[in-house]
Amino acid sequence: MKAKRLLPQSADAFPANHRFNGIDLVKFICAYMVCSIHIEPINIGAGDPWYFTTINFWIQQYFCRLAVPFFFVTSGFLLFRKIDLSDPDKGRIKGYCMKLLRLYGTWAFLLFIGMTGHLWYLGALVLSVIIIYMLLKKRVSLTWLVVIAVIAFIIGLLGDNYYDITVALRNNTVIDYIAAFYERVFRTTRNGVFFGLIYVMIGILFAHKRIVMKTWVAVLGFVASLALLGVEMYLLKHHMHMRNYNMAIMHLPVIFFLFYLALHLNLKDRPIYGTLRVAGMLIFFLHRLVLFFVQYAFLVIYNHTELNLYDYVYPVTIIATTALAFLIPYLAKKPGCRWLRYLYS
Repeated sequence: MKAKRLLPQSADAFPANHRFNGIDLVKFICAYMVCSIHIEPINIGAGDPWYFTTINFWIQQYFCRLAVPFFFVTSGFLLFRKIDLSDPDKGRIKGYCMKLLRLYGTWAFLLFIGMTGHLWYLGALVLSVIIIYMLLKKRVSLTWLVVIAVIAFIIGLLGDNYYDITVALRNNTVIDYIAAFYERVFRTTRNGVFFGLIYVMIGILFAHKRIVMKTWVAVLGFVASLALLGVEMYLLKHHMHMRNYNMAIMHLPVIFFLFYLALHLNLKDRPIYGTLRVAGMLIFFLHRLVLFFVQYAFLVIYNHTELNLYDYVYPVTIIATTALAFLIPYLAKKPGCRWLRYLYS
């Protein structure tokens, strides 16, 4: 009998020891998408054609912006699937948050000043988890948690992709004062309240609600919502002033269907998926540090030989980062190198 491409049951019915190999695979791919946001896939010089800029835009701001929301949903799902929402385990929540903060501190120490920008995700995830935990302890229902997360997301949109609407509303003195104060203190709505909360909640819904659909429905839903996201980004880019590209309305259905597909993907258990899980995490943490040294090395080469290797920054950085991401876990198994585990666990 031919194996089904997607597992037919809802994720809340999966056994506690089920391995989500599809999630590990997609997260690994998403790690490279994060790299591509921070490193231009096509290095553009003064004489390059205009369409290189367009290609970079659609790679970085359309396709690759799906990565971090997927990380949030995955984290919410994996953490809360083993937690009773009516009586959340404080110890498990605390241990999870402390692990994230330890990783944040470790990599903030290892990375140079100004290279830790991508670590915002860890802090935002901690904040999202704490907010949800506190609301659950206050007996806030799952329905109201979703409502709160949606409202927060709408506010976040006004500080990011839909910033033009915020500007229009600033004719109101009170709104102008609140918005100006927030921007001065926090700078962006890309955080655990307005950005992360909704995606962590989607992960919780997958963990505790029966969500199941036919394969063709999931695929069609993903393709259609991805196409509509492209339309949304085109209209925003050409007809509105966007403060950033982090938050779009169509991100929500795209991520919903993408996570469903990854979650239910029927892949046989193999050690490679565990390897990809760790490697993907290290690619996320390492790439900006590797980028710094690649750019510095190319600058030294240029100063001594006038050989311009700038066009190769992206592939060299990706290759070097990937090599280190697989090498570090291998070395961590060796006596005397077990401390390397603190970089990813």
